[in-house]
Amino acid sequence: MRRALSIVAEGGWLSVVLLLPLWFNPYARVPFEPAKIMLFWVITAVMALAWLGSRRPSMSAKQVSAPGAAGLSKSGRLLIWTVVVYAVVVLLATVTSVSPKLSLISTADNPRGAITIVAGVLFFQLLADVLRRPDQVVRLVNVLLLASVPIIVYGFAQALGLDPLAWISDSVSPVHATLGRSNFLGAYLAMVAPWTLAAVVMGSRYGEDAYSTSDAAGGSKYGEDAYSTGGVHG
Repeated sequence: MRRALSIVAEGGWLSVVLLLPLWFNPYARVPFEPAKIMLFWVITAVMALAWLGSRRPSMSAKQVSAPGAAGLSKSGRLLIWTVVVYAVVVLLATVTSVSPKLSLISTADNPRGAITIVAGVLFFQLLADVLRRPDQVVRLVNVLLLASVPIIVYGFAQALGLDPLAWISDSVSPVHATLGRSNFLGAYLAMVAPWTLAAVVMGSRYGEDAYSTSDAAGGSKYGEDAYSTGGVHG
């Protein structure tokens, strides 16, 4: 049971990386942000429940700590608790706001209130707790690159004027793919580009082993390099 719940928690962050950039609702007045944020809320909640279920049998009063803090270096634990403090400050600001309800949820067209910020903090904490092995890093990077392919193809189609959908958007450029705005697309591609370059370099350097995720050592050479250079443990 605990193993199944751990798989659900890991499937959660892989789902975020794969689905969130692609997710939208073409029938909504605002097709991008609300749909993506709602999906993020749901996945984060499922991850949190799975994490609690997988940890419940071994929890005790002496073992209570923030998700992700166990097993980290001093600087890693400091980062985890800094993020926790940030979430507390956001919640205090929300409670003392002149409009707590607006601060909590924001608007229906752009629900980036305290709930979304806290969900982001919780997602970060859960990711820090479950993302511990090189093979997991390989899976994360591979899914990230996989998700970027349709986005890039769609972006090129929009640039060539071949978009089959007539979007109503305040984007400065018609090239926004499924991200909703051209600056969001640029930020996403800037995040993906270094990992794409790393995959190409590591792939040419280590051959097929660079993409192996199931060897007995618990991760490929590419995974180990990405894991050690990416600072996963803070």
